[in-house]
Amino acid sequence: MVNIEQAVLENLRLLSSEKQHDVLVFIKSLLPSDLPPHQILRVEATEKILPDLQRIQWFHDGLPSAVYASGLLQALQDVLAQFPDDPLSKFLKVLYDTMSVENRWGRYSATYYQLAHNLLSHLIEKGQSIQDDDVTQAIEALEQAAPNLMNTGVVTDADLDDVDEY
Repeated sequence: MVNIEQAVLENLRLLSSEKQHDVLVFIKSLLPSDLPPHQILRVEATEKILPDLQRIQWFHDGLPSAVYASGLLQALQDVLAQFPDDPLSKFLKVLYDTMSVENRWGRYSATYYQLAHNLLSHLIEKGQSIQDDDVTQAIEALEQAAPNLMNTGVVTDADLDDVDEY
């Protein structure tokens, strides 16, 4: 059974960027303006980080990936500066660090970015009930997916075979 969020995302992908923006504006109009900080962080992560993670996954081996990586790293920096103490920020910091050091973002496979997207989506779905253990497990999964990066400089799909699915 497809949940509402998945159905919205699947249909949203079919729209032009202009129409996607219209949908975003409409959704924002439904949200209360006095959201608590943790809710604002989740909205920011959903609007800015998840789309770039998905785009870099699709174009990880081509020129557009540099543009998406740059946007993603900037969005991560912005969110981390605004919400340094939120549990979700711990995961975002690890993601930022694994991608930014020596421009490692270009060495990851599409599967790695899919894993990062899935982990972040999972954490966002937890909302206010997110626990430190949830974040720790997500960080461990992300780090487990990239151990060979330190040795070989490249993370392949084979490196990700042992990582738990999210």
